[in-house]
Amino acid sequence: MKKIVDNYKRMAVPAKAAMWFAVSNILQKGISLISTPIFTRIMSTSQYGTYTLYQSWLSIIAVFTTLNLYSGVLNNGLTQHEDDKKELFISFQSLASLMTVVLFGVYLFHVQWFNSIIELPFALVVVMFIQMFFEPSFLYWSVEQRYDFKYKTLVLITFLYSFISVLVGVISVLLFSHKEYARILSFSGITAIIGAFFYFKNCYYAKKIWSVKYWKFALRFSLPLIPHYLASSVLNQADRIMISKMVGKDEAAIYGIAYTLSMMMTLITNAIGNTYIPYVYKAIKKSEWDKIIKITNIIIIIVGGIVLCSILFGPELLLLFGSSNYYEARWIIPPVALSVFFSFLYTVYGSIEFYFEKTKLVMIASIVTAVINIGLNYIFIGLFGYLAAGYTTLISYILFVCFHFLFSKKIMKQNKITNIFDNRQIFLVSIIMIGCMFIFVCLYSFAMIRYAILLFLLFLAFYRRKKLNKIFSMIKGNK
Repeated sequence: MKKIVDNYKRMAVPAKAAMWFAVSNILQKGISLISTPIFTRIMSTSQYGTYTLYQSWLSIIAVFTTLNLYSGVLNNGLTQHEDDKKELFISFQSLASLMTVVLFGVYLFHVQWFNSIIELPFALVVVMFIQMFFEPSFLYWSVEQRYDFKYKTLVLITFLYSFISVLVGVISVLLFSHKEYARILSFSGITAIIGAFFYFKNCYYAKKIWSVKYWKFALRFSLPLIPHYLASSVLNQADRIMISKMVGKDEAAIYGIAYTLSMMMTLITNAIGNTYIPYVYKAIKKSEWDKIIKITNIIIIIVGGIVLCSILFGPELLLLFGSSNYYEARWIIPPVALSVFFSFLYTVYGSIEFYFEKTKLVMIASIVTAVINIGLNYIFIGLFGYLAAGYTTLISYILFVCFHFLFSKKIMKQNKITNIFDNRQIFLVSIIMIGCMFIFVCLYSFAMIRYAILLFLLFLAFYRRKKLNKIFSMIKGNK
């Protein structure tokens, strides 16, 4: 323990900040995940389906109201205008507020038409717009804290926000009969209250409410990326929305639970990706192609093993986080969990596009894949029911990776770079993963065989632990 403490004290501030931001992210998502079994047991599938539908539409509509200004554009703004943070924040805030008010006005003029599409009552849509009006201010502050490596306050507030949101949500759902309203109002209410604090704080310290210079800067950067942000959101949310509309809210809730559990692995894969990407960038800069090939091959196998473990335990995870009402969703977990693997492959190939700043290609891939996903959902949900959405999601992510594979090859050719990925091994591992998925689905009725396979995978990881430690040490730059 003393050695660990001493090593921690010697860490540079950026390293400490990175570690605590990762912890904060895991805590936030972990608390939300841990609370899922509570809500699935005290809410009916129809009520939970309404909450799932609300979250899906919130994710899509927020792209237009917030313009995702808290993403890359704010970091760029802080870099270029570090001495003028207050005016930058208030300008971004006022622009997002204006967009939210304008879109709410459009909604009010076409209430019946919009409500027929989103299938949510007027009161919940109003709550959604209130949340979207205030929440960006908290997100701007969070980005500033990360930019300045001020991790202590951010971690504390994030933890309290997550914990209070869940606590108030559980109490509200237990007390009120309209449990879907109680869950949504408690979630959105806490988010809006915290956002309102930072909203009025920004207004108090600002000399003026908006700046044409910063509005132009924000719009010039964000508007071209709106199709990418929207397409990415549609790719993640369209299946639940279409299931709700074509089948029912009960089925949307069942699918939503399976999707959430399957995507749980992204907590680990994102952490691996956040370490892997900087390593690849440095290696590209130094033209160390062999190192990239070697590390990428091993990392992909590690991610594949993690995903296979989640597929193996699909039925058990579903019983733990859901209830018997959701058990049918066990057939959805394998394809959606495998989508996490292909999502990581997008990170691998997409790193080339981002390194050489070819973001238009990222946008094209996102839009085309989102359109294909909607089309596949419409055809196969109608033919085979909502369980088919898991496989349309998998097919969409495979196509997504194929697009980025082709784009990365084009970029490398333009920059006269030899191939830096072992595409044959990546293809072979992908085929093995797909084969294992179908095998594991057939083994869902044979628990002992699945447990034996898991023990073998854990033994293999333990046996090769020294090599794994060496690889991660090399990626982190410790050796």
